[in-house]
Amino acid sequence: MTTDPHAAQERQRQREAAHQRRQESRREALRHAARVLIPDHGLCITLGELAAQAGLSRSVAVGLYAKVADVAVDLVCHTWRALIETTAPTQDTTVEDFLARLIQALRADTAAHRVWQAIQCGLPPRHRETMAEAEAFLALAMGEALREICPAIQADASAEIGDRILNLARHAAYAASAPDPRAEAALIADLLPRFQAQPAAAIAALAPAPRAEIQPATAPTPQAWMLPRPLPNGHDPPRRVA
Repeated sequence: MTTDPHAAQERQRQREAAHQRRQESRREALRHAARVLIPDHGLCITLGELAAQAGLSRSVAVGLYAKVADVAVDLVCHTWRALIETTAPTQDTTVEDFLARLIQALRADTAAHRVWQAIQCGLPPRHRETMAEAEAFLALAMGEALREICPAIQADASAEIGDRILNLARHAAYAASAPDPRAEAALIADLLPRFQAQPAAAIAALAPAPRAEIQPATAPTPQAWMLPRPLPNGHDPPRRVA
């Protein structure tokens, strides 16, 4: 009996795809468990507790993540990737529309923001590097999205503008005094032109004027002090003053 190699390869591909789907479904269950537990308990919980919350065995969780911090970092990075897709601009998107969607998306996932706050301190260098790279990519994506709406934004300034906009949107999303996303989006949009300044021009404006060469002035020689003649009492002064 001969076996069709192409059919065997297709069956193997389907098995691998099904395995990847199961693994991703389990990761999502653990990320959801992290949303529930980490905001209140921080990184003190165990991987077994996360697995129990997710309805999985500890051995399955260990096969996917080495530590709870791995789950937390994956949750935050996954949330940021979803944020890029959620806020992708369309042809008729305005700056206010984009910012309002960004604020609403951040506000809709408060748990992920609390996880992000919980893991700001105490992460090992490996996780810190992962978080820094993911956040830098998110800021760049936000800046590039704004460039699609405002082509005047310079390419080399998009990452910095995206970072500033993201920080303002986070503040607007989680501040108790910011109930209306559209109003907050309009306020942030008003600040956008200030972030589009030419870097070279801004540096030139702050640079000190060149110093003029000033020749040191020659100080006049002080005149020798002399006793008045005659003295107020009518007598001549002494020949030598001690």
